[in-house]
Amino acid sequence: MEDASSSADDAGTPDTSSATTITLSGSSASASGSASSNVKVDGGTVTISGGGTYVISGELSNGRIVVNAPKADVRLVLKGASITSSDGPAIDIQDAGKAIVILAKDSKNTLSDGESYASGQEATAALFSSDTLTVTGTGQLDVTGSYKDGISSKNGLIITGNATIKVKAADDGLRGKDYLVVDSGTLTVEAGRRRPEVQ
Repeated sequence: MEDASSSADDAGTPDTSSATTITLSGSSASASGSASSNVKVDGGTVTISGGGTYVISGELSNGRIVVNAPKADVRLVLKGASITSSDGPAIDIQDAGKAIVILAKDSKNTLSDGESYASGQEATAALFSSDTLTVTGTGQLDVTGSYKDGISSKNGLIITGNATIKVKAADDGLRGKDYLVVDSGTLTVEAGRRRPEVQ
């Protein structure tokens, strides 16, 4: 088990001096900063294809953040982000070296998916990762998993930092296929399945 986050990440104050900013606006988004060339916006779908730190803010009314950056370290800093997807996950980490979601200090963030997903998707949760996922920081995150799970990783899932996380899910609130570690923070789970799942 490897916790990839730093002490600054855990405090919700990561180094964003060279970060790329992704601003969500209704049904679309825009990107600016050093790695903005690694961000493709197609309607409401924002795809990140390279490593780095990405600060995400604003509201996406029907869309998602997709990470497809093989072997790259990707930090997603949620800083007042609200993402709703009607037919898939709100955040879909399909491929990355290390994947970290950081809840920025004093921020409030929401992730919601739909009751059904478009065909051909591997994801099963509003916040989904195919690789080991660390969720940290000191902000607030409200997750609604209407399809199946709230937060799920096909490898390991680590919850750390001092965040306040509320999860409401049709099936599992939290799922880690290889392992699930809740190290710190305040976590409230309301799920169809009573206990967090490791399988």
